[in-house]
Amino acid sequence: MAWPYYLLTALLLCLMAAVAALFLPLRIFVFYLRENKEDRAALTVKICRIGFIVKFFRNGEAEVTSLLKLGKKEFRLPLFRRSGPGRGSVAEEMDRYEPGENMTPGLFSGNLIKAGLAGLKTVRSELKKMAWKRFDLEVVYGLEDPSWVGFTFGGGWALGGVVQGLLYHLFSFEAAPRFKIIPRYNCTVFALRWEGELTMPLFRGLKLLLLTRKIGGAISGSSSH
Repeated sequence: MAWPYYLLTALLLCLMAAVAALFLPLRIFVFYLRENKEDRAALTVKICRIGFIVKFFRNGEAEVTSLLKLGKKEFRLPLFRRSGPGRGSVAEEMDRYEPGENMTPGLFSGNLIKAGLAGLKTVRSELKKMAWKRFDLEVVYGLEDPSWVGFTFGGGWALGGVVQGLLYHLFSFEAAPRFKIIPRYNCTVFALRWEGELTMPLFRGLKLLLLTRKIGGAISGSSSH
């Protein structure tokens, strides 16, 4: 009978899947660049040479592109958008928002903030087990009044120290995060650049995805009542 061979094959496949989940690293690359009113962002999730990329561009109209990366080749994927009936998504609401305007009721409501804090508390233990291989943040700015540039330069470093402490509280680092602030005294300019690389075992990434989906389901369920 052939059933012992099928059983052995199934056991080998299960063993290979378990080994892959335990030892294959899940690598997450983040990139964000803002230059005055232009934005560029990319999130890349890779397992070995297979990856999924989401790119965001904004220069006037916002554009989102999703790609499948196989080795060095990239293939564009269809992008699915979902929003409630008669309502735009949060991303659409943020895209329409201009500084000085009143925010849409509910976008940053107390319930949403509480749900976000509760979600952060739920996943905090998992976040601490992740390791940042690289975390680089660079800010270039200039103001009309040079005296304010010097004043805010010191405040920026103080804020950077607070952010660094918060990062160490939430995550683990293989290399210390790097912060760089470059003041410009002769022009009005603002540019922010953030690049990072995060690694974790595959099974931990799947667990975090499951937790976030549960949190998202709880938030949407609570908002419907």
